[in-house]
Amino acid sequence: MSRVSVLIPHYNQPILIVSAIESIMRTCLSDVQILVADDHSSEDNYIQLQHVLEYLASKTNLNIRLFRSDVNVGTYRLKNDIINRIDTEFLTFHDADDYSVPMRLDCLYDLMNKNSHIDILGTSYIDFYQNFHTVNSFRIKKFYRIPYIAHQLGKKYLSFQPSQLIRFSIFRTLGGFDGTTRIAADDDFLLRAIHCVKVRNINRPLYVKIERESSLTTSSVTGFQSETRLNYIKKLDQLRNTIKSNLPLSEYMNKPNDVRFHLNEIELK
Repeated sequence: MSRVSVLIPHYNQPILIVSAIESIMRTCLSDVQILVADDHSSEDNYIQLQHVLEYLASKTNLNIRLFRSDVNVGTYRLKNDIINRIDTEFLTFHDADDYSVPMRLDCLYDLMNKNSHIDILGTSYIDFYQNFHTVNSFRIKKFYRIPYIAHQLGKKYLSFQPSQLIRFSIFRTLGGFDGTTRIAADDDFLLRAIHCVKVRNINRPLYVKIERESSLTTSSVTGFQSETRLNYIKKLDQLRNTIKSNLPLSEYMNKPNDVRFHLNEIELK
């Protein structure tokens, strides 16, 4: 069993993922495994991905594993499948085009070892806006230390999932992510989590989120102003109004994947 596993969903970003993995590698922890889940990228991008992962695996001591879906199903269905087939002490998620601050895993791992009652620990993050037409800009996004209190006060943005380190045992209670959607299931997961496990945030920014024009949250199809996302946000608002603590554990489980697909592990040379 690995001590820390880092799950990186990937789709057509074989060059950008190199910097993401190199940033994760800046750790003193041993026994860290990188799990790259490819969501059926185009063949040329997939071949590039294989080559860069083989190169990274050869020059580091990290255990890098590659999985590929036979069809494109979206990030959350991939995550659910991986969660069901691995065994690890802690799990964290990382976007393929973002960066970790050096020693991010070390800091979170040490804090969670010292605070065994905490199940999910998130951080502040740096939101970097990459714009090809104007000057780049950034801001630091912070959260309430206790997301449940923020929820009670009516706040909707409670924590940032890629910044979090998650005790893997809590997936026995939560299952995973909403397997019926391609967007915003991070928020659904967190709403369920704050009502049945201990979730905390720290103010230290340990993750860098890159906002690109072609990203999932900025595109016209799945972005913040898209009809698809706005419809899902309505469902999240309904969940905010109905979910409570001390419900039967089955009430906190995820909706399972609604699409059949095969996620095959690919041997790296």
